[in-house]
Amino acid sequence: PIMARYVDQLLAAGKLAEGSVKFHLMKYGEEHNVLMARIAGHLEGKHLIVQCEQGVDMFVEPITGEWLQDNYEDHAVHNACMEYAERARVPSFLLQTNADLDVSRGIDGEELAASIFGGKLQTEAFGLNIEFDRGFEITAVPHQPQTVIALAVAIGAAQDKKAAFKQLLNFDPAQYATLSGFYAAYMAFSADNTDASVPVAGVLELITTLLDKGHTMPWHLAAEASIPSPQWVLARFLFPMEVQHGHVCVLREFRQAGMHTAKTLAEYVGRWMVARAFQRVRRNVVPQNSRFAAKFWMQLDLGKEVAEGTRARCPDFDVCPSRASDLLVRALEHAAGALKNFEFEPGDLQPPSMCRGDVEKEARASQHDYGELSSLWLITMPAFIHIIDFACRMLEAPQGVEAEYAFIKSGLPPRPDRVRITPANRNIARLLREGLIEAWLGREIMSKHTAREGSQSLRLDEESMAKRVCSGEV
Repeated sequence: PIMARYVDQLLAAGKLAEGSVKFHLMKYGEEHNVLMARIAGHLEGKHLIVQCEQGVDMFVEPITGEWLQDNYEDHAVHNACMEYAERARVPSFLLQTNADLDVSRGIDGEELAASIFGGKLQTEAFGLNIEFDRGFEITAVPHQPQTVIALAVAIGAAQDKKAAFKQLLNFDPAQYATLSGFYAAYMAFSADNTDASVPVAGVLELITTLLDKGHTMPWHLAAEASIPSPQWVLARFLFPMEVQHGHVCVLREFRQAGMHTAKTLAEYVGRWMVARAFQRVRRNVVPQNSRFAAKFWMQLDLGKEVAEGTRARCPDFDVCPSRASDLLVRALEHAAGALKNFEFEPGDLQPPSMCRGDVEKEARASQHDYGELSSLWLITMPAFIHIIDFACRMLEAPQGVEAEYAFIKSGLPPRPDRVRITPANRNIARLLREGLIEAWLGREIMSKHTAREGSQSLRLDEESMAKRVCSGEV
């Protein structure tokens, strides 16, 4: 809604031509096939597609990429856009900025620079140390930021955006119209009208825009340096038919895993995890300065609990019998059933949400035709996805849970002093473990039942043959 209001402001100011913008608001979280149908409907009839990407998480390979993050929406939406572009024969572009945001999650910057960014990927550009003026008291955010990127993150997440802008940037967001560039002005407009999260890339754009104007900040760089302008990339996505053997980054592995035909999130995640079995490649490690180290460790600990609990109840457990995803899909369906009416504890979800109904109500306030929230909506989020991914890794590892845990750990920074496991994370892990156990035990019962039916059928066939022999038919 805030972006729609900003567009209205631009139209009223004559900065956009009347009728040049048609705005559709779409919220994530519905069942996978519903989301894909919505996207397909919005794409129909378009002559050009531009995907906007903050960070580089959409370039994480679905199968071979070791470290996952906020990849679900990026990969699924990208495939939907490319499917339409291929069918309609229209170009599909990428508009990308702020690669720094995701490289610290374990994405190989050198590989991306060589294969996608022409050797010019902007990394480690905003880790510059900053110092606030002596005696400066910070009340708008919990902790004093030490770097430019930490400053942008703190402002983006601040509870009181106006106070954060005024205190940390010495800028009143009500003055958004004085800023050049739509993006920086939109960040200020958003802060002036709402306390919703502001993209880190947008805050960085605003900082550099203000500095270019000669604006005085309440802080300065700790060393002789200057903050570079954020790198922006505009590029056309290649179609598989344009590349030898169709080896296009992300798209090839995505379709190879069968994720493009999944109907539900259970199918999507189940196929995803089975395709990743024994295929993850360590191209890099999560860097020492990663802001996400604690979340990786939290999910690793919970993934180990899931793996050990499953192995204890089901010693012969196999993540993907016959390399099929059926077992994992059933396990996720069990977890989805348990989550359907699950009540979370206060603070587990974004306030004031406590259950799926609360999230649906909030979504419908923005998107009036929003349907039913998928029970598995949390599992695809960056603070949850590695619980199942790490658990699957440890369960499929031939050398055992403990050895695989040690190998995963070797790719992470040292364990932080404080690793917080929220009740929501713990409950998701518990329900995943119960789902895996129930799916495996159900499979064993079904196998025994099928074997018993086969044995009975064989006896009946033998009796029938004997009668036919006695009657002279044979």
